[in-house]
Amino acid sequence: MAAIDVPVRAALLRDDWLAPEASLRYLLSKLPRSPVVAATLDMRALGARADHFAWMRTPEAVAAFLCDQPAATAATRPAAGDFRATGTAPPA
Repeated sequence: MAAIDVPVRAALLRDDWLAPEASLRYLLSKLPRSPVVAATLDMRALGARADHFAWMRTPEAVAAFLCDQPAATAATRPAAGDFRATGTAPPA
């Protein structure tokens, strides 16, 4: 996985205790060459609780964020604590 260098989009659900930020950071560390666009989605962005299961009742915000294609130069690896709460998709 360390040799992969494709752009990655990562969504963190603000209140997801089963998949916390530390887990996402660990997974992203396995792709050190990949540019990353990451965001924290909250209840306002999702239209449902931002936990591990409730977002699936209204998956549009997660799907919109994950399917958005940012410019390759806009993707950067987020710094510690730099996962930002967003609407349906963060600015590129």
